[in-house]
Amino acid sequence: MKFVSSKLSDKEQIVFGEMLARWKGVLGPLHEVGLAVVRAKWDSTYVNQVREHLKKWELDDGKVRLGTGAANHGDWALKVLREDAQKFAADPEHQYLFPTKRGSLHHKISQATLRELSQKLEKAGAQGAVLRVLLDKIQSRVRPTATKSDYLEILLNLPANLEVGPLSELRKVDPGAGFDPNHDNHGKVRVQTPRSKHLAVVEQLARSNDIDWQRLSAFLKTADEEHQKMLKGTGRLLTPPVRDRWPKVGDKYSRR
Repeated sequence: MKFVSSKLSDKEQIVFGEMLARWKGVLGPLHEVGLAVVRAKWDSTYVNQVREHLKKWELDDGKVRLGTGAANHGDWALKVLREDAQKFAADPEHQYLFPTKRGSLHHKISQATLRELSQKLEKAGAQGAVLRVLLDKIQSRVRPTATKSDYLEILLNLPANLEVGPLSELRKVDPGAGFDPNHDNHGKVRVQTPRSKHLAVVEQLARSNDIDWQRLSAFLKTADEEHQKMLKGTGRLLTPPVRDRWPKVGDKYSRR
């Protein structure tokens, strides 16, 4: 089902299309009335209802395609990170994951959780200072020319929390707002990587109604340090995709 309306931006149309495809029923009226009626009243009635839902919904839970950086490719990702990720997608070494030289940036801690954390940080006052200091340091690496701190932007662009992988629609299972860690095989046992273990604690703490800001910041700092170790000498901001973590099942990629 595809709707095109001059009253919806390109990004809004993409979001709406994803909503219809992935969460049928979230826009109740659109599924209760006939398609012809919806189209007849689209610009006068339903477009406004869609906009209200869009305010509460994020495109593919923070997965941004690697492309031009235009609005329809998502607007949360900093240009420097998009460009770094695109280099992996264009590299013949990673053709297995990116046969069309296009991929997606995936959050380990979901965008929805990070947005909630940003809102809690705004209200945290002095208690949240320890996290703000850490985020300022990270911002100095990913956006050194910034003249002020945008903590939501920094949280969404934490390099340690981003994974370059196949296009979202090519994933067999997408965790949505859940945690999406990396794993390594230790014999027959799959365990989270050190970086993902620390991010898992950050994710759990971020969901708490009474956040321990010192503890959250300490685990995020350690995750960032693990990330920096993996990058040592590469001059990159993002770590390369690992083929063994993306086995192909039919025409889809699984995640492990």
